[in-house]
Amino acid sequence: MTSDLSALASIGFIEPLSWHSDFRNWLLAATDIIAVNDWLALIEGKEPRPAATKDDNRSAPTSFAPSGATSSSSGASIETKLDESLQPWDSTANKICGILGRMLDANHREMYSTKRDPVSVWNMLNERYQGKDKQRIWFLRSELSKVQYQGEDMSNFISKLQKLLNQLLSAGCTAYEDDDKIFLLLNTLPMEYHPFRTSITNTESLTFKEVSSRLIQDHEKLAGGKGESRTEGVACYAENGKPSKVAHNQRRGNRSKDTCSYCQFKGH
Repeated sequence: MTSDLSALASIGFIEPLSWHSDFRNWLLAATDIIAVNDWLALIEGKEPRPAATKDDNRSAPTSFAPSGATSSSSGASIETKLDESLQPWDSTANKICGILGRMLDANHREMYSTKRDPVSVWNMLNERYQGKDKQRIWFLRSELSKVQYQGEDMSNFISKLQKLLNQLLSAGCTAYEDDDKIFLLLNTLPMEYHPFRTSITNTESLTFKEVSSRLIQDHEKLAGGKGESRTEGVACYAENGKPSKVAHNQRRGNRSKDTCSYCQFKGH
């Protein structure tokens, strides 16, 4: 029980595996947790599920039957022994599946929800993220086509894009040329970066690294400009685009001593 609680506590330090996670780092952290609990041999398939000791006819050997016992009672006794020998393995396998499930995001848990064998789940994860087959290449290309800038830190965003490109290369895909990588990067940016895209496309002989550095600088300037314009606009305009009460009162000035020409009262 103490070991189980320790494993659950360790999971809190691991970010659940998602499509854009660094699988290598996730794998090392998950392996550490599994190894600490002495589950590594099982999940790597080196400790397979115990095989049944029955004969091919699925009946108990007669030599095991006690004197005076019926065949049905002998069969039931063997069944009980087999169940008892498999219980520790099945119990450990269920624990590992539960631990793995907590280290995966919702998409991965749904994908492997029907696989309760931890060895199968472990192998499927490794094949998907570390294999060099056509299916993995298509999967990574599909993920690359979905990448869009969503306002996060620009350095982190470029690193995420570069990570996918590196994973494609390690999966056996032909290396992307700098022009292709620049196109992919520019194509992920929203319309507010249109001037930057135009300036880059009109400039020749730029490397992906140079474009990335310029983009980070341009992003910082753009973010700073937004902050200034927002601060200046608060004093004069409300969110609906109409002049705010503050600006309206500033234009009117102090009218507390003015006399109304209609009712002859002061102050309005």
